[in-house]
Amino acid sequence: MRGKSEKVSVKEITNIVKSWKLADQSQSPTELATVVRVVGSHYRRPGARMLVTVSATPVGSVSGGCLESDVMEHASEVLRTSQTCLIHYDTTTESDLVFGSGMGCG
Repeated sequence: MRGKSEKVSVKEITNIVKSWKLADQSQSPTELATVVRVVGSHYRRPGARMLVTVSATPVGSVSGGCLESDVMEHASEVLRTSQTCLIHYDTTTESDLVFGSGMGCG
């Protein structure tokens, strides 16, 4: 199982680098969102990343799909202001707090 996960990660980072190079050649600004810490069970682990450009769809992902649009909004603000940010998401539900597993995007 570990080998398959590593292949997905290598493919994702390869696509991110390719997209970054294309954006760099066209002098299009980019932002790289990166998961830096995870507590509990989540779809993506620290190191997961998503490249956001002003002219293309994002490459990569930072969650199971429920946080990407919000991350893109923050990335757009970073592109506009050049001010980086650290965002905290709590995806646990009220009933999940007892077990602390944080399954999915509640």
